[in-house]
Amino acid sequence: MARLILEEGGERRAFRFDQGKLTIGSGEACTLTLKSPDVAEVHCDLEFAGDKVTLRARAGVQPPVVNGAPAPGETVLGASAVIGIGSATLRLDLDESAAPQAAPKAAPQAAPAAASRGPVAAAKSKEERISSAKPAARSGARVQRAKRSVSRGMPSYVYALIGLAVVGVGFMVYKNMDLDSGTGYSPVERIRVATANFNDANYGGARQSLDLIDEETLAGLSPELRKKYNELRSRLAEKAKESDLAMANDRGTKWKSTQLDRFRTDRLHGAKPPRERVRVYLKRVREFKERWPAHPEMDEVLRYESRFKEICDLSSPATFTDIAYEVKTMTWAFPRDYKGAFALIERHIIDNPGDAAHCNELLATMRSEQEEFFLDRKLQVRYEWERNQKGQAVEILIQLILTLGDEDMVQESADELVSMKGIEDWFRGYKEDRPEQFAELRKHPTVGAKVSSLGL
Repeated sequence: MARLILEEGGERRAFRFDQGKLTIGSGEACTLTLKSPDVAEVHCDLEFAGDKVTLRARAGVQPPVVNGAPAPGETVLGASAVIGIGSATLRLDLDESAAPQAAPKAAPQAAPAAASRGPVAAAKSKEERISSAKPAARSGARVQRAKRSVSRGMPSYVYALIGLAVVGVGFMVYKNMDLDSGTGYSPVERIRVATANFNDANYGGARQSLDLIDEETLAGLSPELRKKYNELRSRLAEKAKESDLAMANDRGTKWKSTQLDRFRTDRLHGAKPPRERVRVYLKRVREFKERWPAHPEMDEVLRYESRFKEICDLSSPATFTDIAYEVKTMTWAFPRDYKGAFALIERHIIDNPGDAAHCNELLATMRSEQEEFFLDRKLQVRYEWERNQKGQAVEILIQLILTLGDEDMVQESADELVSMKGIEDWFRGYKEDRPEQFAELRKHPTVGAKVSSLGL
């Protein structure tokens, strides 16, 4: 069993875990949700297996800090590790409950119940607040309690009462145990724990508790318990949808900030900005509307769209000036979408043969820039890898594969990506956190073959 102490925003919380995987991030779907603004939706995982605790940072996130050093990828933690995730701090303690305490000699009847409590923690609530603890206990100090000395032996009837009390407690524990499944908790207790977690907004913990009820056990529940179970499942599904929508809109907010708001304030000055710039802005507005139709800031986006439509109508044919500026915007920041830029120029040549000479000249310039950019990115990958910023190195190679648009350069990037040590963890992270990008990435034969061999 492991104990975690979370310190964040002036608050302190404690958790106990037995075996299994704990997801940590800012998203509500995580088992442990952090409030820090610099924490990703799913930032990292903690896996408890036997006496081993492993920290795995997700792909593309700022690596957690373990005992003062960055820990990208996978890290096996020591018994008293200190983990920094954004502005939150997690302290791991494996010593406090590593060995079970012996049962009191005065109550041997409780030994069978005590021996079966090992897996109980897996079904308990993940969160145990310690705000009611005394200051000395909250700071990690051990509180010594003076032992009461008895100068004379207690009467025999007192021992008998104590024995009866212990037997009674043991019987209650036994009645609440599900011995067939070996988890130590009955479905009634699991549903109770799930309800408590749900009410505390610990949706991951609620889901884990319900997941411990197998189909056979569920079929044997009373109609009332099945109703409670189904209601909880339904409410958790609603929360999951809300969480998915919130996360999608959060991505939309970031996209709007960089692709719409910043472009508008930096590029669309005056009462009538250049048509080619307005055209790029309106195309981005169209993309925003398609990807985030229920975004809370949609009214603002539509107001600006209405204003700028008077300058440019997207249904009218694009000029070479329009295309040249749009290509520039596609390749002036990372990731540079040379693949999309080349496709745009080639389509314009087909639709406007009279612009072929200008378009071919632009293509030549773009290919020269592309080669220079590729060589620079290769050096950047090696630099990031050598300074242990493996997430940055992986991100660069993935973007080159997806957006470079040159077959040989893409193949070289793919070969380097699949040969990286520990790449399976990064692929797993992209599959979970960026499913659309992962699906596009695995279309490359080399990457697809590697992913298939890893069972992903």
